[in-house]
Amino acid sequence: MNSTIAKTFHFSASHMLTGLRGSHKCMNMHGHNYEVEVVIEGPVNSKTGFVFDYGDMSEIDDWIQVNFDHAHICFNESEATIVKDACIDILNSRKDDLNDYDARVYVLGRSASAENIADEIFQAARAVTPLVKSVRVRETENTWAKNRN
Repeated sequence: MNSTIAKTFHFSASHMLTGLRGSHKCMNMHGHNYEVEVVIEGPVNSKTGFVFDYGDMSEIDDWIQVNFDHAHICFNESEATIVKDACIDILNSRKDDLNDYDARVYVLGRSASAENIADEIFQAARAVTPLVKSVRVRETENTWAKNRN
């Protein structure tokens, strides 16, 4: 017997989209409270009754939190450097203590769209289990992108 399960995770991050017309509002730095749904599909284990243990999906959430939560998702290393330098300049101007400060950035290597973020999480989730069928990333209550096998 095959079955499908899903678990939802959350993270907050900022990004700037590339390749859009100059007046597009998403070219500005902005952020979202993202919702990620990971769907797993496969045969039910006769001993456990599980397709996959929900608890083991914490590995996927751990990856999301370490890489994306409260980070700026960057197109490339150049953008990452600019963002880090700007954060340090702002904190210095406020006389904040910068001991052990490291601006959180994640270099995606492509436009930080919901579609590309979903694909990045999909690839990371598939490294945990090949049973991952899809990953859906919701930027707002009305918009989402889905990557599926």
